[in-house]
Amino acid sequence: MSQLITAGQASKFTSTDFLEHAKGLYRVTFKKLASMDEYFAVYTASTYSSLGYRPFGGSFFTQTAKFVYDGFGQEFTEDLEASCTCAAREVLINLIDRIRKELKKLNYDSTTILHQLNYVIAQEADDIDRSPRFNRTTNSTSSLPFLNTFRKLFLFLFLFVMFLTRSEYDRGVNTFSPEGRLFQVEYAIEAVKLGSTSIGIKTSEGVLLAAEKRSTSKLMVNDAIEKISKVDQHIGVTFAGLIADSRTLVERAQIEAQNFWFTYNRKIRVEDVTQSVANLALQFGDDDVKASMSRPFGVAMLFAGVDQEGAKLFHLDPSGTFIDCKAKSIGAASDGAEQNLKEQYHDALTIKEGLKMALAILKQVMEEKLNSANVEVVVIKPTVDGNGRPIGDFTRVSNEELDQVISSL
Repeated sequence: MSQLITAGQASKFTSTDFLEHAKGLYRVTFKKLASMDEYFAVYTASTYSSLGYRPFGGSFFTQTAKFVYDGFGQEFTEDLEASCTCAAREVLINLIDRIRKELKKLNYDSTTILHQLNYVIAQEADDIDRSPRFNRTTNSTSSLPFLNTFRKLFLFLFLFVMFLTRSEYDRGVNTFSPEGRLFQVEYAIEAVKLGSTSIGIKTSEGVLLAAEKRSTSKLMVNDAIEKISKVDQHIGVTFAGLIADSRTLVERAQIEAQNFWFTYNRKIRVEDVTQSVANLALQFGDDDVKASMSRPFGVAMLFAGVDQEGAKLFHLDPSGTFIDCKAKSIGAASDGAEQNLKEQYHDALTIKEGLKMALAILKQVMEEKLNSANVEVVVIKPTVDGNGRPIGDFTRVSNEELDQVISSL
């Protein structure tokens, strides 16, 4: 690769310096490393230019070189334009060769994007008319509309680095990245944070669920919003994330509970219900044929209940992982709520104390003022069934009781 400054120039600024500086800026800005050195220089410079930096003249390559020189505190003069432009063009030419090889490995047709890059290299309004390969009047199939802007180059480079570093691994839900990550599952976990906050607390007298009911309009009927569903008489579930996804999972839990009752004539364990829903979450769909083309469920759930083993609380995330918890929070304000739970929770909590704690935490983390209209609470206490076996009793806390507790906070 040619030098950015000729040997007779005092600064001795080489293309290696160019690339090293660009790589440093790239690491700081994007925290990702591409697989080719040439890419760093052009991508970093075009990124900086696309943000509105117009350091020198109208040439993209001159702007690129000026940007790098300024970063090193070097004086940039018009005399350096020719050598810098030559070096920048060589960077792009090498980039084209690398892109062609990468796309060939992946069996992608590279003709169109390579033509675009070649066109940009031929570049700029005054150069295009003088370039026989990129004459505007040609009817060749390889000619493209006039690309007199580095923003289009930046867009291509941005998409290309995403393709190399992440996008080729996040298109399929079952494709691991080289770092061992499933990006689609990670995106689904992020979707959970868009939902309203829910809290589950296991106490010495049973277990409770408290959930924020987020109303997006004054015209909505609050009673129509249900954040806590009844799975069976002894099990309840709340969720955070995509409501449509939660319906599928709640329905699976309810069907599993009823099938177990009809088959064995006894109530299903809370863990078994959670396991069944986790199996569905791992399939990324309720149809085995379509599973490979579906996506992860963008919802996390808290299953709470009382069975033969006592009070239980399980947290299930979009990856299909479920964990037995003493207390747990999910949703938009889960981080703050979780911290409060860690500080205040103890094993001797009563239902009344747990209810007061849950509402106090929701009051602290909710954007709206806490009242009985925008919160929902379910308590599940131990009882016995008709055969004398221990089981839970699903009970919704009334608005009057909620108002009484909220007023005491």
